[in-house]
Amino acid sequence: MTVNLFQRPKPGEGKLYARIRDHRCGEPYRQRLEQMWLVYRDYAPKGFRKKLQFEFHQRWWEMYLTVGLHRLGFSISTSSRDDKPDLLLKLGNTKVWIEAITPTPGTKSDAVPKLVVNGVEDLPMRECLLRFTQAITAKRDVFNRYIQRGIVSETDCFIIALSACNLNQFGSLLDWPQHVMLRVLAGAGDLTIPLRKSASAYFKRQNVIFRDSGSPVDLSLFYSDEFTLISGVLYSKDDPLNALLAPETSLELFLNPNSKVEVPRAITKKLTTWSEERATREEIRWKRTQPTISADGVV
Repeated sequence: MTVNLFQRPKPGEGKLYARIRDHRCGEPYRQRLEQMWLVYRDYAPKGFRKKLQFEFHQRWWEMYLTVGLHRLGFSISTSSRDDKPDLLLKLGNTKVWIEAITPTPGTKSDAVPKLVVNGVEDLPMRECLLRFTQAITAKRDVFNRYIQRGIVSETDCFIIALSACNLNQFGSLLDWPQHVMLRVLAGAGDLTIPLRKSASAYFKRQNVIFRDSGSPVDLSLFYSDEFTLISGVLYSKDDPLNALLAPETSLELFLNPNSKVEVPRAITKKLTTWSEERATREEIRWKRTQPTISADGVV
């Protein structure tokens, strides 16, 4: 028997969830989500449909991510309980654990503001960076607790799957003049264009941003000894209203050059991958590599 993804209205349900389900303009989005559900229902943990109704963005991201990895041909396991990472990929003798997270806009003075319609407003880059760094740090701590409790091993590969889908539609605007994850993970700052024509443009290093309270928050997370546990960050800027039916094409993997365990080649050859090309005291370079194998297995 086919079980529809969307459920009857309930008090306190997510506003976007309700709009997609009930509004006539939400029909194409609803159909797209129902199509994804036909694939994801075999992986969905117990109670997923109920949680989606009240935690729409987070649960949507878990479904979107899993469907994308499924389409790439990975063998995926999910846990029906909350005491294990969200996803497990088994690649030979290597276990790849994935924890998914969607930063929320926040509620304090550093919160990501709502998108201005028919107006002009500064891009809230600092606020978004704060939300990203907090989310990645929180998931690093979760992985550490899993290790301490013996649920996973230090020799396993750990990936944080990060989505910008809940940042008030700003996710698609954050990648200029460089990818926002290079700001968070590698400390890429503002673009500098030298006056000398013989010199190339470059990005200044930015290792810290500040909250409204004045307290510092570290960027360049991959160059901190506290993040060597994390093998990579899997990122997508898609959101439920603009997502593709091919989720795997939106996923970008950022490899930690200082991680204890490398991400298996079986993953990097199927995903758009960012990696450190060369590092000196004066200069760090990152390169992007396109997948060599598509979802249908074509080289």
